[in-house]
Amino acid sequence: MQSFLLLLLGLAILGACIWILHRIQMRRTVENADLTAPLDALGESRLPDFAGAVSSTPASSSASVPPAAASETSSASGHVAAPVSGNVIESLSARVAEPPAQTATAVSGRIVEAITGQEPARDATSGPGPAATTTELITSVPHLASGFISGPLPAANDWLAQIRSLRESGDMDAALEMSRAQFPKTQAFQQAAIILRQQIREALEQFQPVDALLRELYHTAALADLFRTSSSHKPQQPQAALAAIRTHAFAYADLGHVRLKLLNKSDVRALEQLWGAPAAHRHAEDVLGEDWLKWCRSR
Repeated sequence: MQSFLLLLLGLAILGACIWILHRIQMRRTVENADLTAPLDALGESRLPDFAGAVSSTPASSSASVPPAAASETSSASGHVAAPVSGNVIESLSARVAEPPAQTATAVSGRIVEAITGQEPARDATSGPGPAATTTELITSVPHLASGFISGPLPAANDWLAQIRSLRESGDMDAALEMSRAQFPKTQAFQQAAIILRQQIREALEQFQPVDALLRELYHTAALADLFRTSSSHKPQQPQAALAAIRTHAFAYADLGHVRLKLLNKSDVRALEQLWGAPAAHRHAEDVLGEDWLKWCRSR
C-alpha cells in the first residue's frame, strides 16, 4: 500500500513537471512568433502629410520643376503628386544639410557653466559663430586643461627633470651638485645615490679607487635616514637642521648599515669589503642624540 502511494506521488510530480515544461515551451513559441512576424505594409492613409512642408518652401523651389515635366507626371498618374514630392525632397535636404552650429555651441557653453559655475563669455557683436571644438572647451576650464593638455612640467619638478637630463648627457658632477642642492627632499637623496653608484661603477671599470665615492654614498644614506618619512623625530626647521649636521662624520662602526634604507645589497657588500662588519646598527638620530633632538622640539 505504501509503495502504491509513493508511485502515485511520483506520477503526480512527473505530470506537474511535464505540464510546467509544456507551458514554458508554449510561451517561448509565442515570443518567437512575435519577434519574427513581418511588419504591416504602410498604406496611403499611414503616410505622413507633407502639405505643411510644401507651403513653407520658397517660390523658387516650385519654379525649379519644368511645366512640361509636371504635366506629363500629372497626366500619367492623375494627380500632381510628383512636383509636390520634389519640393518636399528639396526642403528636407536643405534642412538636413544645415549644420547644427548653434546647438553644439550651446551644449559646450552649458558644460563649461556646469563645471566652473560661471557663464561662459559671449561676444554680442560677433553674432553666432562656429561650434566650439573639444580643445577649446577643455582649455576654457583651467583644471581640465591641466589634466588633458600637454605642456611644460610644473616648476616644483623642474629640478628633477634637469637632474635626469644631466645624467643622460653624462655630466654626473653637475647632476650630483643639483641633487645636493635639493636636500633634504627624498627624491633628491635617491637621485644622489643613483649618481654615486654610477660613478662607482665607472671608476671600477677604469681600475680607479672608489673609497671617497663610497664614503659619500654612506654619508648621503645617513642624512636620508635622518629625514625619512617614518621617523618620529622630525625637525621643525629642516633646512636649518640639515645645515647644522651636514658635515657631521658618521662613524661606520657606530651607525652600521642595516637601518640605512637608501643602501642596497651591492652597497652593503662594498662597504663591508672596505670597512668590515660594523659593531652595531642604529638610526642616525640615535647616534647624534641631543645634537639632533634639539632641532625636533618646537621653538
